[in-house]
Amino acid sequence: MVDNAVMEKCLATLAAFDEELEDPRPTIVPAAYRADIWLKVEKYWPRRLLHIPTMKSIERKGTSTYNGIQEPNYGILSYTWGRWESNDFDPIQIHGTSWKIPAVEPEHFTPTMLQAVINEIGRSVDHLWLDIACIDQDDEATKMDEVGRQVGIFAQAHRMYVWLTYLDPVALHTTLNDFVDCVSYLLFIELDEDPRPTIKYVARCLTMLLKDPWFSSLWTLQECTINRKAMILSRDGKPVPARSVDGNFLLTMLANETCAMIYYLGRLAEEAPHMIQGVEQEIETIRLHAKLAGFGNVYISNPNVQYELVRYRTTTRLEDRIYGITQIYNLRLGQTLEPSKTFTLNDLKEQFAEALVTHYPTLSQMFIHTGQPQPGLTWRLTEECEVPWMLHSAPATPPLCSLTLTEEKALHCVGTCCGPCDLDRNLVTQPSVEIYLDRHIEQGLSLAPRPLLPLLQIKREGNAGTAAASLDKVCLAFGEKNVIIVPLVDDHPLTCLLLLRKHHPTRWERLGLITWLLDNPDELLGHCVPFEGNIF
Repeated sequence: MVDNAVMEKCLATLAAFDEELEDPRPTIVPAAYRADIWLKVEKYWPRRLLHIPTMKSIERKGTSTYNGIQEPNYGILSYTWGRWESNDFDPIQIHGTSWKIPAVEPEHFTPTMLQAVINEIGRSVDHLWLDIACIDQDDEATKMDEVGRQVGIFAQAHRMYVWLTYLDPVALHTTLNDFVDCVSYLLFIELDEDPRPTIKYVARCLTMLLKDPWFSSLWTLQECTINRKAMILSRDGKPVPARSVDGNFLLTMLANETCAMIYYLGRLAEEAPHMIQGVEQEIETIRLHAKLAGFGNVYISNPNVQYELVRYRTTTRLEDRIYGITQIYNLRLGQTLEPSKTFTLNDLKEQFAEALVTHYPTLSQMFIHTGQPQPGLTWRLTEECEVPWMLHSAPATPPLCSLTLTEEKALHCVGTCCGPCDLDRNLVTQPSVEIYLDRHIEQGLSLAPRPLLPLLQIKREGNAGTAAASLDKVCLAFGEKNVIIVPLVDDHPLTCLLLLRKHHPTRWERLGLITWLLDNPDELLGHCVPFEGNIF
């Protein structure tokens, strides 16, 4: 079992760079110390809950009463069905609804299988929030209003369940337990042992697990982000027993072991690269699968990291590419805010970007572009984004500038700035500085992509010199006086925007981000002068 005290020491180790670890596992950060946007929500009781003993959909009375029971404990089931909806088969029997319950193709799951899952959940709670039984599937306005309140529904659920329907129960049990056992073995392997056979097997386990469609749905990514207490259920609806501990598999267990594996592989590549010769492809497979599954993102608090995965996930409707993720920002927009109106995907993307700037201005810039942004919209977060490891935590300190939208959809910035030439050279070349250029800028300057590395690797690989060289090349290409550094937030790291003047004293484009770990931020802030301009 993962020792939380030891895991907290691991996070402290990353921040201190060099401390020795007793157990090289990352930590589950206690909610009380996190800045997760999706934890700061008002309670909302859903319009309906399914009463499991009677299989009846019960409409809410007042603020939180269901058939005379006030504020009942309820479970939530996270599963996939939209891609397999069909009118050719019979649905599960649910009473008390005015709408037709959707049916799915039996190859995905049958009504009997779904009933088995509901019965299993009924061993712990009498009530369940099940989308097909609790959201009117025929009333679009009501449906979208309830979707917009999903974060409140999920955040206060007594327990969440993840139903994996692809692997048979024995195969799922073997895959999950072998994976955890292999990770534990690798974390404490002796130096004279060969880790490569185990690394290969771990890659096969993750490849097999990710064949389940649950890991390709955008809605399930949002759901597991909002509520992380999920118990994994197999195809037969039963919990998956953990071999090494007394209990059943939780999603957090699987995610934590994956994070530990990624960290171990990074340490191994740094300290004993000869031990992984010949398994580079398997290691890349493990890292890719961990990212696509969202496991590496479960313990972060910057929702932009989850937003990176939107382009890899599936939705049945185009509009759900926004509706299916914006709840992790605790934002309501489009039909979830105005149910009677119709919005295109482009409408929703624009609303989302503007709402993000309005509600979380600093967070709205905590990313880098991996694709070419639209002209005049370099400030806008899109699906083609990545977040540097150092910015995986949402800002918890006040911003150092104000960011607001203008009528022409530019980002108006009021704060301070300095030019690269104004800074002491030691400040630019010290180990704590990192520059992350938007990818199209890197490519245009023929720069090698900057790695989005953990802090430990940034220091030990001596990347500061490369960061300074990149900044020098930017200044040489665009003109030193046309490039400025605008501090965004001093949240350890001190994070700044890198901007380029565009043929006008107040018109700027975004080039990327620069971060510093400074004991005294005034080393940089003391060089700054007042700044006001529009970012296009």
